[in-house]
Amino acid sequence: MLGVTQSCVYKVLKCAKDRNSVENLPRSGRPSKTVTRGDRRIVRHTKCHKNQTITEITNTVNEWLPQPISARTVRRGLRCEEFTRRKIRKQIVISAVNRRRCVSWCLTRLIWTVKNIGSMSFSRMKRRLL
Repeated sequence: MLGVTQSCVYKVLKCAKDRNSVENLPRSGRPSKTVTRGDRRIVRHTKCHKNQTITEITNTVNEWLPQPISARTVRRGLRCEEFTRRKIRKQIVISAVNRRRCVSWCLTRLIWTVKNIGSMSFSRMKRRLL
């Protein structure tokens, strides 16, 4: 009738009877080291400096926070804001000389048949594959 389940009504009535209040009890656990303003500032800093690692972000954040926080705390806060993987991914660099050699090697074997490929040793093929 009201869109509330019967069990919900019973729980509210039981809380009112036992504690004379229907308010939620305070949760256990340590309070957060950062407040919402600090969390927003961490996110804003991360958006501006996307190439920094977690350690660099943590060191910067600890300069303006009253209590120092760990890198894990920063990572956890960023994950809640859907920022993941603060590790800078480096591209594997192939020198221009090696790139030209690989391209020329592939071009010379472009017209090979199955018979030619079968006569090649596998160790040589493994070295040439990128």
